[in-house]
Amino acid sequence: MKWLFALLLGFSAACASAAQDVPPRDAHVNGHGNCVTPEAGYAGILPEGKSSHNETCHDRIPHPSPPPKGEVGKVSLREFHVKHFVRGSHQQIISAHAGKPFIVTFWSLTCTNCRDDLALFGKLVQKYRDLDLIIVSTDSPEQNREISRTLQRYHLGKTESWVFADSFAERLRFEVDAQWYGELPRTYFYDAQGHVLALSGTLDHVQTENWI
Repeated sequence: MKWLFALLLGFSAACASAAQDVPPRDAHVNGHGNCVTPEAGYAGILPEGKSSHNETCHDRIPHPSPPPKGEVGKVSLREFHVKHFVRGSHQQIISAHAGKPFIVTFWSLTCTNCRDDLALFGKLVQKYRDLDLIIVSTDSPEQNREISRTLQRYHLGKTESWVFADSFAERLRFEVDAQWYGELPRTYFYDAQGHVLALSGTLDHVQTENWI
């Protein structure tokens, strides 16, 4: 029984020591940087820094920073930016990329076939580093986080990306193409002279690569 009593005594001492490392909830920092309670029941020196009589000891205890949010490849979700596609955005894209070949593709999170095109474009942007690709989601800005995750999953985290930000989606589609009625995926191939080829449905890998 002596050995059991000694073990319990040692455990109690360890718990008491650990408890002393955590200041009581009513402990405050005094002008000298010490941690005290109104009854002076606890005293300890906390990490250096400006102190205030209204500052609690718990405020001065270093807390670990939250882990960075999910990353895929080299682009974190915090760094990923999806632009708002509104009236005039289509013309803005065309003007910004005029004089060189580029591709504009429209997709949605709810479009199963769109994932095949995203997988294709993900391979192509890695193979052709100068491929000028613009990806536009027909979802909503409230879904930006899921949009970002999806694009990064297909290695498109550094691709210029937009999302419909107008509740009147038909108006945005009409500005893009009066002959487009909302079917997805929808892709436009622009050449350097400004001529455009519009295709609906899943793209053919060989034909797409031949265009590039």
